[in-house]
Amino acid sequence: MDNYLLVFAGDTHTGDPVGLLPARGIVGEGGRKIPPTPFQKRMWSDWLKLWRTAKKMADSHQAKLVVVLMGDMVDWNKHTDRMLTKNRAALVRTAAGVLKPVEKVADEIYLLRGTEAHDGGEGELAELLGDRVKHLIPDEKRGTMSWYKLIKKFGGVLIRAQHHPPASSKREHTRGSGAMRSAVQVEMEAVRLGKQAPALVVFGHVHHKEDSGMNRVTRGLFIPAWKGHGPYEERGAFSDEPPGAWLVRIEDGEIDSVKFFEGRLP
Repeated sequence: MDNYLLVFAGDTHTGDPVGLLPARGIVGEGGRKIPPTPFQKRMWSDWLKLWRTAKKMADSHQAKLVVVLMGDMVDWNKHTDRMLTKNRAALVRTAAGVLKPVEKVADEIYLLRGTEAHDGGEGELAELLGDRVKHLIPDEKRGTMSWYKLIKKFGGVLIRAQHHPPASSKREHTRGSGAMRSAVQVEMEAVRLGKQAPALVVFGHVHHKEDSGMNRVTRGLFIPAWKGHGPYEERGAFSDEPPGAWLVRIEDGEIDSVKFFEGRLP
């Protein structure tokens, strides 16, 4: 049975003033350039380090490197005028540049759809981005490049990933409970439908890290965003969360380790 290293990362919000940008920034109409800020340069450096780390770990365990991009990779935010550009072509092109380091190391890439306010209606920008990404595995059942929900076995272990969690926890007194309640809901839904419950379910969207632990059949993880602190973070999400990603190693038909890669604070 094949060994796997699954990397869950996302919410890069490319196009937001504090979203992830490649070193060249955004190149728009007529060569107009929008360079990254010092913080964005530092975050890009951490992004590159993540994929070097993932490649080294996969190679050391002779594992297939599978990347699950958790949504909101492109940001055309209809709720605000504070975007770096409203040129969708430039946004998608820039987001594709963000994924170049991922393409260099990944054996398979799965692209999830995020929030329509960011990804566009019916995952429009995710679909356009998917057309540009190498090693991308499409959702053949729906006939799309991107996925609403990824439910698949890797090395005999059932994994589920989706952008939106069914529960959240944005206050200090509820911190940590969102991943647990979301995992339990996924587990109970599987029981109600007479299906196998996943061993692991991973969610994006909430911009902070959580781990439900291993006291249920289904373990739940939340991922933080690769994004600085904007109105959303200051309004309700945790304001002390660095960017990061979960690295899950599957060996001999079971989850062998779950590690967190942490970037630097904004």
